[in-house]
Amino acid sequence: MPNKILIALTLIGLQAWGAQAQAQELHRFNVRADDAALAIQGFGQQSGLQIMVSAQDLAGKHLNPVNGEMTTEAAFRTLLAGTGLSPQYVDERSVAIVAAGAVHRSTPAPTAGKEGENAAPGPFRVAQEAVRGAAEVASPADAASGPMLEEVVVTAQKRTERLQDVPVAVSAVSGEALQAAHATSLADYAAYIPSLQVISFTGQPGQVSLALRGITTGSTAANQSVAIYVDDVPVGSSSIYAGGGSSGIDLLPYDVERVEVLEGPQGTLYGASALGGLLKYVTRDPDLRQAQFRAGLDLTGMHNATRAGYGVRASADVPLITDELGATFSISRTYTPGYIDNVAMGNRSFNSGVQDAVRAALLWKPTPDLSLELSALYNRSPFNGSGAVSVYASPGSPALGRYDNVDVERDSNNVTTQLYVARLRYDLGWAGLTSVSSFSRLISLSEVDGSSIFYPFFGVYAPFATRSDVKKFTQELRLASPEH
Repeated sequence: MPNKILIALTLIGLQAWGAQAQAQELHRFNVRADDAALAIQGFGQQSGLQIMVSAQDLAGKHLNPVNGEMTTEAAFRTLLAGTGLSPQYVDERSVAIVAAGAVHRSTPAPTAGKEGENAAPGPFRVAQEAVRGAAEVASPADAASGPMLEEVVVTAQKRTERLQDVPVAVSAVSGEALQAAHATSLADYAAYIPSLQVISFTGQPGQVSLALRGITTGSTAANQSVAIYVDDVPVGSSSIYAGGGSSGIDLLPYDVERVEVLEGPQGTLYGASALGGLLKYVTRDPDLRQAQFRAGLDLTGMHNATRAGYGVRASADVPLITDELGATFSISRTYTPGYIDNVAMGNRSFNSGVQDAVRAALLWKPTPDLSLELSALYNRSPFNGSGAVSVYASPGSPALGRYDNVDVERDSNNVTTQLYVARLRYDLGWAGLTSVSSFSRLISLSEVDGSSIFYPFFGVYAPFATRSDVKKFTQELRLASPEH
């Protein structure tokens, strides 16, 4: 017994030491306090912390602006001065902001979730939500007994776990938070995830490479350094010859339960192309109890564009047999207006394009222990040109206007992604058995004006076209115990 007590005390001491070290880290802060939720979100991004706070505790509070270089502890004192709130470290990178004297209570242990493991009942809200900025409050039944911080649940290790129990750096943003922030692309999602950068060399959605903690494969982005997964399935090419790092996939918030980002090498569980980390879409399961219908419309404007941009989307979630069979379907179209003028051809705002996406899923659950999910995804992004402009080589200034291009041939890009998945899960009691079969196809077709390079050989007309067609089949069979 004395040995066990000594070990427990040592672990507690190490956790306390880690939290104390984090509190003394120096960061440069620029946090405005116009909105409490946004202030919490900005503080979390700038400090690298996952922050949880009850919306009930935050309601009506006016936080203080934080500016300058200081320790995390000093920044918290400045932010929360006079509010009656104080930070409590859950672990080295997770902080709960609670009212003075409040007691943190965790939710019950997990029941069945996306990865075949268990997830705690009731709704979850992740830290650093885009608008709410924090974990939401508990259900009304629990509210009377005091404030309760809901746990952040992720599937980073291919099982559903509390964020604080995962031994890797993980950021998670819920689909509801992305909807509230009107985020519809990878570039939008990156604004709410620390350390994630979305790099575009063409200025087109879907034509991007990802970087985590600054780790990339170079300016050409020919190979992936950050893998992209949809649930358990890798998306895109992992080969340098197929431009594996130049194409990303944008899923609508309607289809996404949450977005998880794992920082650092993840090759042990996720294989190739995860040197810098992993971006994982966790999609929504069809609802087996309640029908849901959603629709959305966006209108956008862009400087130097001749037309307005728009986005339309809709989804339907329909239980076909209550508690046994359900289906979900979503469709979207996004038009991005051009803003580059082609002087040589006399085309205004020529680099426009659209994104079309369709997803369907069918879930069959004949028994509580057995489920089969079939899903199909189609994503298409044809664009007429890139966001490149003509510049002088030495000073780097535009040769003509700021938005003028002199290419004789119109640059174009068309990326099509198809993904078909069959997922079978069976609970054996002592372990969970999961089988995931997938087939994906990525077709990329691009054409650029090569006259500036090949003019001596081909004259003015020198288009340079490339096409890649990557087909990938994956099969995973996983047996996971309910415990670590």
